Amino acid sequence: QSKKKYYESLQVLYNKYLTQGIGDELEVLSAEIATGGEGESQVGRLTTISNAYKDFGKGIMKIEVPTTLSQYHLNIANSANNTGVSILGMAKVINDPIVGLSGLSQYQKYSEDLVKAVADLESALSV
Repeated sequence: QSKKKYYESLQVLYNKYLTQGIGDELEVLSAEIATGGEGESQVGRLTTISNAYKDFGKGIMKIEVPTTLSQYHLNIANSANNTGVSILGMAKVINDPIVGLSGLSQYQKYSEDLVKAVADLESALSV
């Protein structure tokens, strides 16, 4: 029963931040690169998405978690926060390409960590 309540709390939190752009970052970055910084800047939107990931990570830490799931829970929170930080670096790809590419590299690692952490939690919940 506690696992079900935990899962539902996590779903509600995720859906809240999904509406703030979580998952849209590569599309937004592509739009920024496509215009070469000449069109409407997408940096503000990337900042919003970055904040959504970081806030999602903080929000996760406020959810009561069953002890058996605490490591998975922590991995998701850390990966979400790190993904948010890396998006801020990616946002600089036009004005500071080295920082932007570094951010993109970090994003790749942390987003993969986040996907793995969520998959690991799903596996643990299905047992």
